Amino acid sequence: MLAIIIPYRASTQPERVAHLFKLLETLHRHLPAAFVYIIEQCDDKPFNRGALLNAGVKMAGMGDRDVLCFHDVDLLPCEDIIEEYLIPLESNTVRHIARAWKRYDSDTYLGGILLMAQGTFKHVNGFPNDFWGWGGEDDELRDRILAKGITVQRSTRGTIVDQEQMTLEQKLEHLQRTNQKCADKWEKREWHKSHPGESGYRQLEEHVLASKMYSSNCFHYWVTF
Repeated sequence: MLAIIIPYRASTQPERVAHLFKLLETLHRHLPAAFVYIIEQCDDKPFNRGALLNAGVKMAGMGDRDVLCFHDVDLLPCEDIIEEYLIPLESNTVRHIARAWKRYDSDTYLGGILLMAQGTFKHVNGFPNDFWGWGGEDDELRDRILAKGITVQRSTRGTIVDQEQMTLEQKLEHLQRTNQKCADKWEKREWHKSHPGESGYRQLEEHVLASKMYSSNCFHYWVTF
């Protein structure tokens, strides 16, 4: 079973509404059997992608052998990459589908679209909960994965459409100008080096404010932390 978890908030970026609608349409067309969970942050704190994804795993309630897909709202998979979502994962392996997207053309990048078994996710204690703002949570997850000896498969073929239509330089300038970057990313990264695996999935304290079911396999949760 495949559960696609989408971290989301449109209060500071209204264009995300259109991005979400287009992504849901695309996923329904290409992956109609997948379960989709939209986890929306409903507070005035900086965006916390890691905590949202941890919350999504709780909301989905899948089994350890089921596959989780962490999926950013602005990335649209085209038909030529859908197979990467469906090929069974080997034991002790994660698959970085967004490696085929070339904005961040580096093997150190592990964001965008990532597949892993729920058992593997729980084994590394998921994402960190303490990166408020853009950046850092994927780096910490990568460190947790590598520390446990888990293999990273990197997808290199297929097309992913960037709904933001920004280059790396434009994206970084936009984040800087709108004050969306994680202000203490490097301090948090250092803290996690001496506290491996802490402040993760098992430590998350989320509050579900509301939920809505759009179809038999598409759900929307509004949460705060």
